[in-house]
Amino acid sequence: MGNFFASASTTSPATDGTQSTRSRSHIVLLGDSTIDNVCWTGHPHEVSAQLKRLLPDALVKNFAADGFTTTDLMEGAVPCISQAKRREVGDPFPPLGEDGIFKPLEELEKLNTAVTHAVLSIGGNDVREILGKIDQLPMIMARFQANYTVILERLCKAVPNVVLMFQYRPALRMDNSYGVYQAMDRVPGPGDSVAKMNRLMETIYQ
Repeated sequence: MGNFFASASTTSPATDGTQSTRSRSHIVLLGDSTIDNVCWTGHPHEVSAQLKRLLPDALVKNFAADGFTTTDLMEGAVPCISQAKRREVGDPFPPLGEDGIFKPLEELEKLNTAVTHAVLSIGGNDVREILGKIDQLPMIMARFQANYTVILERLCKAVPNVVLMFQYRPALRMDNSYGVYQAMDRVPGPGDSVAKMNRLMETIYQ
């Protein structure tokens, strides 16, 4: 069981006897465009570039992929949104096979250098995919929670410290792009679309 860093943390031994004494951190980023955000922020303002500047002695690998869902993170998918931009700014995906599939968890698990920290931010695209059919939200929430459990189990076997990013706050001024808050308005229950979004985030990650 690895350490979790979120609103609270728990303590347990590292996965091998050397990781706790390593002086150089090896950080792997996993998730969606909340981390793989170069297409949205431009270089060098993306998360991976900022983290490398803040922690110049750390080894940082960006295994997040813009557009990925929890299923994509577990099983793999083609990282078609940010692939060209990341190559352009010197932050390419690991070599992909002929099918172009990127499997983040498998890439992490086969690394030769022990990973000290994994940062996970995933889930927004699970909901984004059904915004036009928001009545499917209960089914998506159940699938997300099942997938998230499997992801954490695999991470905890491979990494001693896991940082969990929970909350999504889509920009109100950009709602015409995806219609997140418009969809939230159609969800039954009290409150406006922002209150419903907040309640969804509190529920889905508990």
